[in-house]
Parts: sequence; structure tokens; C-alpha cells
Amino acid sequence: MSMTNTKNKLKRADIEAKNGSETVRVPPECVNLATDPNDELYCPDVLADPSECLVESIASNGWADGSVIVCVDRGPKGGAPILVAVTGRSRRKAAIKANIIRESRGDAPAWPEIKIIEQETAYALMLVENNKQKRGPLFEARRWEHHLRVSARKLGKTSLDVSERVKAR
Repeated sequence: MSMTNTKNKLKRADIEAKNGSETVRVPPECVNLATDPNDELYCPDVLADPSECLVESIASNGWADGSVIVCVDRGPKGGAPILVAVTGRSRRKAAIKANIIRESRGDAPAWPEIKIIEQETAYALMLVENNKQKRGPLFEARRWEHHLRVSARKLGKTSLDVSERVKAR
């Protein structure tokens, strides 16, 4: 989806967006998180609080230029957009908390910069981004379990046998 189409779709849905070249800035509340464990974009720590350091950074400095939340649009074709975060879930949550602080100080809200990608590439990008982060063995086990469920569903199965689990790596 081109950025022009995205901006027009956001405008039709009464979502104010600030223009960029390949990105738009939107209120952080307009970006949704996949909280259903059956959703391929689900992440085991989706409900975890963002770091206070990140919240304070956004509260003090605003949204950092070049920091982008990658999203997919799951809204109906021609209908209102439903933006779902692929990357940047913690930054989105931090921006919401930071904007409460910014508002109390009389500062303008910090709007995340988002880029919308096609659904077909979203899962692979999420895996790559999640692999860059080290979060401990329990998170890694949950993430691997989720990956196996998604891989099985993509093959039309309820689970994978041992040889398929090796290929899923």
C-alpha cells in the first residue's frame, strides 16, 4: 500500500496524520497490538509495561526522528484502517504513557512515526526484530512455542511433527 493511499485512508477515518515521505505520524492510540495468542503478530510480552527509561525519554524529548513503528493495515479494503504493530510495541506503549506526562507539562503529544507494510512480510519481519532482543529463557520458550503454532497453521495443521519442527527453525 502506498503512503498516499495510507494517508488518504487515515484521513477518511478521521485519524489525523502528519506527513512524511514513506511514513506518517499518528497518535499512538491508533496503533493496535495483537493480544490474541493465535494471531501471528502476537508476542508473549505484549502486555508487559514499557521501560520507565523509554517513557521518560519520550516524555522529555518527544518521538525520536527515525524511530519507526512498522504496522500492517488489517482494515477492510476501502474502509477505516486498523493498524497493528509488527515492530515497536514497547515504543507505542511508552508513547501513550509519555503523552500523559507531556500533557501535564503542557507539551504537545509525541506521535509515533509509522510505516505500513504488506501483511505477507509482517511475520518474517517480526521474527527478525524479535531475534535481535534477548529477554531470557522463559520468553524465548514462549516465543518458540508461538512460532511453531503459526508455522503449523500456515501448513494447515494443528501441530508439527519432529521433522517439521527442525524445518521451522
